[in-house]
Parts: sequence; structure tokens; C-alpha cells
Amino acid sequence: SEFKDEFHNIARAFRIFQNSQLVTDKDSYTQRKAKIVLQKRLDALNDKLNGYLASTYGIKKYEDLGGNTRLFSSDNTLKQHTKEYIKWLESHQPFHWFAEFYEIINGNGGFDVIIGNPPYVEYSKTRNKYAIKGYETESCGNLYAFIMEVSMKITNNISRIGIIIPLSGYCTFRMEKLNKLFINGFNRTYISFYSFRPSKLFDGANRTIGIGIYSKNDSIEEKKHFTTTYRKWSTEYRKFLFNTVFYRQFSRFYLQNQYPKIEKKCEDNILSKIFKKNSCIDFYITKINKQNCIFYKNVGGLYWKIITDFKPKFYENGKLGINTRETHIYIDRKDFMYIILALLNSNLFWFWYITTSDCWALNPSDIRKLPIEVEKINSVNKENIKKLTFLLMKDLNNNSVWAQRIHKGKNKTKFQQFEPRKSKNIIDSIDQNFAKHYGFSEEELDFIINYDIKYRMGKELFNNENEKGNE
Repeated sequence: SEFKDEFHNIARAFRIFQNSQLVTDKDSYTQRKAKIVLQKRLDALNDKLNGYLASTYGIKKYEDLGGNTRLFSSDNTLKQHTKEYIKWLESHQPFHWFAEFYEIINGNGGFDVIIGNPPYVEYSKTRNKYAIKGYETESCGNLYAFIMEVSMKITNNISRIGIIIPLSGYCTFRMEKLNKLFINGFNRTYISFYSFRPSKLFDGANRTIGIGIYSKNDSIEEKKHFTTTYRKWSTEYRKFLFNTVFYRQFSRFYLQNQYPKIEKKCEDNILSKIFKKNSCIDFYITKINKQNCIFYKNVGGLYWKIITDFKPKFYENGKLGINTRETHIYIDRKDFMYIILALLNSNLFWFWYITTSDCWALNPSDIRKLPIEVEKINSVNKENIKKLTFLLMKDLNNNSVWAQRIHKGKNKTKFQQFEPRKSKNIIDSIDQNFAKHYGFSEEELDFIINYDIKYRMGKELFNNENEKGNE
């Protein structure tokens, strides 16, 4: 409010400048003069706004001096900028949208369209040089979240935003505040998801990507949200990729303010049935009883996640070592451990992981948040699942091979590499038992068993098809 008069003066100077450009009988001197007046007013306003913003960082703009020194203020007091202010000004380089684009922000209510590919940089890497203040998305911890928040604030009430960011921006708990901001602020959201294997959107960028298109219209009260499946494609298919985008409206946000990656109604139905369970794996995890241990890697595994009740063998420079990518959880009861271990190796878990995660790392929440009610699985099914778990662990171990790598630091590692494709028939049997627990239909079970099968089975799938054809 204290800058209200300056805003009106800017608006008046802008109209004079605009008229001098559009009215043909104005001479060049009048045009130049109008431009100079406008620029001086903008500079003066920006200087005041800079001082105001700096004060929110606890930085004093001026210090009073005696003697001969440069005059910075409009009064007769001799002042100069403090060293802290100059340093802050250089590092932050403030840009005041409502001063620089006053007619757009004030007259039009903001921009009609914003298109962006913001930097994907962790805030922790810039915090010491450049700190932000008053952002709702500060806890999201990445610069793209802050840029998206500003983008939303400078749009009008019938605007659209198109933004491309890491897929994790739409599918992780850390980005909940960012997603909530956009879900509440726009009437329509369309999110499409893209893998980086076997082909990628950007050459040289091994990163999962999400493209968000947001539409705002104050005259529409009902909000609708649409997503795609997690898209994978070969290089030769790239030219058809965007022409074949299919969006599906989903029934609800299953995980708070996180977009599911689905394109079929049956996927929505499957998720709905999963979330009818009143407890999740987290309910059975303990820190006290360390006997019932489940091992898994938190990175790697583009098409399969290897999760075992034994510690995979790992050697570094010929000595038995610890794989830093490996972690574990403890389950409070032995009989429950085998049920949960089976679930984490199932096709259902892979469907869950792809539809709800960032499809990059295997985060603790990807495991802990999966709904299940172990106590309600009938005794016959429990026994079947337990037997299948024993069989699967043995099969994974027997089918494993030794792999070696030489790292940049010249370290040599030798590790147990698994081939879960060879155990697919056991895994399918596990899903058949869990289908009874979740109440899946035959159609839904078939979808789960064959989910992402083209890429998960690879050559083995086509070899099997050829064998059947020969028969």
C-alpha cells in the first residue's frame, strides 16, 4: 500500500509513452522524452522496492554519512548504500513483476500464458548464496518449485501454464505443497509422464520427466484432473510420441496431492481396491525385532526390483564388502515377513511402484505406504504365499550370476546379479493369491500380471512367443 502512488504514476507514464508510440503526429523528441520519463519512474520505483525487499532479509539499505559522498536519497541527507546491501543486490538481482509489467499485472490481472523449463537445482546448493523469503513451496527444496509458484502468482484468472519438470515433482511427498498449490489454483490439470529408457525426451539427460499443462477459468467451479501412463518408447517411435498422448481423468488422489500414472479405467479400479485396506506395510515394520529382515536396493532396477530375505553377495577388491545402495527393513513377525516379502516381489508391487512413485529411486515411502491387511488373509492363502516365497527366494538365488564392474576410482566390485524374468511363473502365482485378498476381478488380475510385460520380459517374451508359434 505504501507504493500505491508510485504505481499510479507508473501507469500514467506508461499510457503517455504508449500514446506517443501509437499516435502518428507525435514527433520523435516527444516519444524519447516519454520513454525517459517512464524509465526514470521505473528505476526509482525499483530502487524503493529493492530496499523494501532487502529489509525482509534484515539488510539495511543506507547508512548516514557526513562529508562529501554520493547522494542516494531524494532528501538532503548524505547517505550511501551499505556493503551488505550491495552484496545482496548483486547476489539476488531482484525483479519486480508488478513494476516491470505493471499494465499486464495490474491492467490484465497477469499473464495469459506461461511456458517454462525451469532449472532442476536443489535449493541446498544455492541457499548460502541466494536465500528466498515467504515462499509456500520452500520446503519442496528445488528451484523449479519456486519458479512455478511465482508463475502461478503472475497469471490472470483465465490463464494457462505449460511446464516441464522432473517426474518427482508430481509424484513425491516432498512436492506436496507445490502440487496442492496448483491443484487448488487451476480448474484443469493435465500431467503426462515420460521414462528415459529405452529412449528419452532429451539426449544426454537420464531423467524421468513430467509435463504439466494447467488451465484456469474462474467461471468453471468443478475441478478435473487428468494423467497419462508412464510412457516408454523406442527411438524410431519418438516422432509419434506427442501425437499419441492419451489423458485419463482419475477418480481421486490416492496419495495426498500426488498424481497417479494411469490411462485405463481398470487401473483406477485396481488402485481404488488397494486403498480400501485400512493398514499398510508401515504398520508391520519394526525397529525392535531385527530378526525378520528384508533386503532391497534403493536405486537401480528399471524393470524389476530385487527384494530378498537374504543379503546379496558383494565383493570389493576381492574382499567381502557392503553395497552402499542396499538397505533393509525389519518386520515384527516371521509369518508376516513372508507375506510382505511376496507382495514386494509381485507384479502388483511393480504396478503400485510405477503408478505412484518417481520411477527413479525405491524410496522408503514406496514400500511403507502400500496398503495391505495381513491379518485378514485367510490361512490357506497365507500358506500358499509362504510356500511360493520360499520357492521364489531359492529360484532367484539359483538363477543369479556373478557380475563385475571397474569404477572410476579403479575399485573393482563383484556382485550377485539376479534374473527375475526366469521366475515370472512363480511371481504370477503369488499375484493370483493376492488377487483374492484385494478382490481383483479376472480382468484386473490379468492386467496386473501382464503390466509392462513388453519391457519387463524383453527378449524372453518374444522368444517364448516364437516358441509357441513354432509349436
